[in-house]
Amino acid sequence: MTPLQLATSYSPFANGGFRVTSYNIERIEDAAGKVLSQAKPAIACYQCGRTIKPESAAFAEPDMPPALKAIMPPDHVHDGKTLIPGKDLAPQAISPQVSWLLSDMMADVIKRGTGRRALSLNRADIAGKTGTTNDHLDAWFSGFNGDIVATVWVGFDQERSLGDGEEGARVAVPTWVYFMHEALAGAPKRFPPVPDGLVTVRISPDTGLLASADNPNGIMETFIDGNLPRAESYEGPSNDSPMNDGDKPLF
Repeated sequence: MTPLQLATSYSPFANGGFRVTSYNIERIEDAAGKVLSQAKPAIACYQCGRTIKPESAAFAEPDMPPALKAIMPPDHVHDGKTLIPGKDLAPQAISPQVSWLLSDMMADVIKRGTGRRALSLNRADIAGKTGTTNDHLDAWFSGFNGDIVATVWVGFDQERSLGDGEEGARVAVPTWVYFMHEALAGAPKRFPPVPDGLVTVRISPDTGLLASADNPNGIMETFIDGNLPRAESYEGPSNDSPMNDGDKPLF
């Protein structure tokens, strides 16, 4: 897998679940400025499936990509339909709810996981995942916000180990941070779009079950509506039950 392929694969986590195609050249012009060739990528239109009105403030929601605003002014929107031809719309690869949950999990990778070096960007809208292959042959980091996805690969052209301890968190994340520092400079925070159909509830960090009112250790977690864990029967901490082992939390 190439870095471009991996970045493309991460795009649905950033755009609401749409499968897009990457391209290397946006357009080619001659000396007079005449366009000789123009890329025509499919548009990941999260708003197209939502009911919004032209005069609605919803049209200016932060999750509307700037590129989409430029090509789809308000008079092109009517009851969730657009004048963008269907052939130009990117297909939905995964549900918006699954896309958002995965991006939310990968935000934790940066907040408290192997991508903590990216905290130096001082942005709350970034998420990603490190990766290291067996014997430290390859080190990866793919990260994104709602506008941009970038993948970093570190390795040798002639396959050999990078050395002990040379993992994605150590050698790939710093390069990603260096690039994103420039790519996101001055850009507003852009979170992946939050879809309907998500529910936030209190769960036990020890069991993953819905926390009872008597459990003082409950934490908030988000689930797809209709796919909630069952309720726990809280009887206080117990040294006899592995599900209440404080040294082995699920989250």
